Amino acid sequence: DIGEGIQEVEVKEWYTKVGEHVKQFDKICEVQSDKANVTITSRYDGKILKLYYNVGDTAKVGEPLVDIKLEQGNNIPVETKISSVTPEEPVEVEVLNKTPSVNLLATPAVRRMAKELQISLNDVQGTGKDGRILKEDLLNYKSEASSAKAISTPLKSTPISPPPSPITMKQTPTIKTQPPSTTPVADRNEPIKGIRKAMVKTMTQANTVPHFTYSDEYDMTELVKLRQQLKKQSKDIKISYLPFIIKACSQALNNYSILNAHVDAKCENITYKGSHNIGIAMDTKDGLLVPNIKNVQQLSIMQIANELTRLQQLGKVGKLSTTDLTGGTFSLSNIGAVRKIFSFSITCITKQS
Repeated sequence: DIGEGIQEVEVKEWYTKVGEHVKQFDKICEVQSDKANVTITSRYDGKILKLYYNVGDTAKVGEPLVDIKLEQGNNIPVETKISSVTPEEPVEVEVLNKTPSVNLLATPAVRRMAKELQISLNDVQGTGKDGRILKEDLLNYKSEASSAKAISTPLKSTPISPPPSPITMKQTPTIKTQPPSTTPVADRNEPIKGIRKAMVKTMTQANTVPHFTYSDEYDMTELVKLRQQLKKQSKDIKISYLPFIIKACSQALNNYSILNAHVDAKCENITYKGSHNIGIAMDTKDGLLVPNIKNVQQLSIMQIANELTRLQQLGKVGKLSTTDLTGGTFSLSNIGAVRKIFSFSITCITKQS
């Protein structure tokens, strides 16, 4: 499942080759859409007969990706395709429970999300039609589990480099230099695709939205004291000021729900979002991305700090999932990271403020 509305992806890496044997859920390849990197896994046990694309090729959603000869049953090769599932027409997948007589209903997107969150579908109570497990069920289950036991993620401290030593100016003898070359340097063309292409589309669409900017200052003395207290209590967790700002935004959204809403394309209806899925703008190896922390209204400062650290670490290595990058309802941009006090932010045409 690549995601709603995705038409094509770029093949980034193959984890198998022709002639190799794979088992169900083994990694086949990694692809990049205009939203995130996604790992494609095998649906079958069998032997790889054909790979339809090379690394760097653009694959169309719905077209064959790889041929696999089944190890059991008939010997007819089956095609694995890149699929895009929309919420209006979910594909039902029966997953065997611990008791063989009970079947679980879930879409491929929900199954993948459960695997990414390391949640067993057998433990989740579905609230959809006929007991179907929805994405919201997984998020609620994870939130309840996090509330029962906060996860600690030890971080390695980054040493601060000493200030550079002063440069001593020395008088050097004059050196005769050759005149600059007049030979022109050839231009280089590079296709825009993947996340870069999505950024171009998003920034262009943002020009159609009316913007309003307001700047103010606030006394943070008490917050500084509170942060110092929490740092002493939890030395293994990195606590910056950002988790406090994220939580403060969530509390404000409780009082001003219109800020956690979006308007449809025809400007006929306003949807007030129930969850506070707050996105954080990050500079990653793939460019500017805005992953979001789900259900901030139910999280503590420590839990927000842990989740923020997880997203930052995945962003550094380009492993943010579709789940991390979709579903946001409100976003923040931390300009303090570049030692500034003010910036003009754009409003993206997505389902977030």
